[in-house]
Amino acid sequence: MMMRHAVSMFVACFALVPASRGQEKPAFPDQKTIMEAMAKAGTPGEEQKKLDYFAGTWDCVNKFWMDPSKEPMETKATSESKWIMGGRFLEQKVVGEFGGVKFEGLGMTGYSNLEKAYVSTWLDNMGTGIERMTGKMSADGKTMTFGGESMCPITHKMLKGREVTKIMGDDKFVSEFYKTMEVGGKEMEMKVMEITYMRKK
Repeated sequence: MMMRHAVSMFVACFALVPASRGQEKPAFPDQKTIMEAMAKAGTPGEEQKKLDYFAGTWDCVNKFWMDPSKEPMETKATSESKWIMGGRFLEQKVVGEFGGVKFEGLGMTGYSNLEKAYVSTWLDNMGTGIERMTGKMSADGKTMTFGGESMCPITHKMLKGREVTKIMGDDKFVSEFYKTMEVGGKEMEMKVMEITYMRKK
């Protein structure tokens, strides 16, 4: 299971290489070609390094809007992010509380050399799904924007989501979360959460 994704994806891709003219069977690439392609796809570079700012331990102030017409609920948490897999992914662990219950979350962020996009996943102890989003970084490296979908636990419908993270200084960044919901028969994007991170020193 540990190697199933990377290896199986490459095997599947190369199995789809079309046969050369006049051949009855596909012409599979040799081992050198396969290994070179895997190395190119799996080597971290400048795009991964741009995430280095987010590594470290942070104090978090979380705001949640259950009803956009009311004041948000506010909680606190601690976030610790560190590089794993040889600088390929930034692992984020969050511990806090929500509604009087201990909250634990785990996120992964990286840059996919194949997709040419930043990728992130998130899971926590308040759900059983894994959310995946893809995004991009601004030219100045100070804003990241992700997009994806997740299922609403009430309607069981997929909701479009957007996350915007802005670097506010050497030791502060803010992440804003939006969901597109149907209100009165019309789709409306609403801000549902905001997290302010302050670096621990």
